[in-house]
Amino acid sequence: MYARFAGKVILITGATSGMGWATAERVAGEGAKLVLVARGREVGEALVADIRAAGGEAVFVPADVTVEAETAEAVGEALSRYGRLDGAFNNAGAPTADGPVTEVDSEAWHADLELAFTSVFHALKYEIPALRASGGGAILNRASCNAAKHGVIGLTQSAALDAAPTGIRVNAPTP
Repeated sequence: MYARFAGKVILITGATSGMGWATAERVAGEGAKLVLVARGREVGEALVADIRAAGGEAVFVPADVTVEAETAEAVGEALSRYGRLDGAFNNAGAPTADGPVTEVDSEAWHADLELAFTSVFHALKYEIPALRASGGGAILNRASCNAAKHGVIGLTQSAALDAAPTGIRVNAPTP
């Protein structure tokens, strides 16, 4: 076990499945204190129980990151509970508007944009000031070739340029 995240507070959106769950387990195992954010309370609390059983520290914040106020509250929970935020993994969003553009339902398209793209905007809006107040840190925004997640790349580039002078790195892995 490494301790490279010892004493660091990391917020993860979309924490209750797939990459979010795996990332939470990994960084908790490396000493991070986690603020886990997702809509599913029961699954989120199960993840927290697993992390605590393995000796880690985590709290679950039920939130819909498409709602700006709920995203702000999640970042606020990190600050009130731990007094700082050192990093974030903005992972929420699974494609729902897949298929040929001529066949994608407009309602699904807008829902996809809200969850995969607008949620990252909401997160950055509150995470960057929190990291700045903590002296810097790093943010990862999960991107992909899905249209909404691909937009995350441009948003990440813009945020990275704005935040870099304050000691904050913003990147977008594209798994």
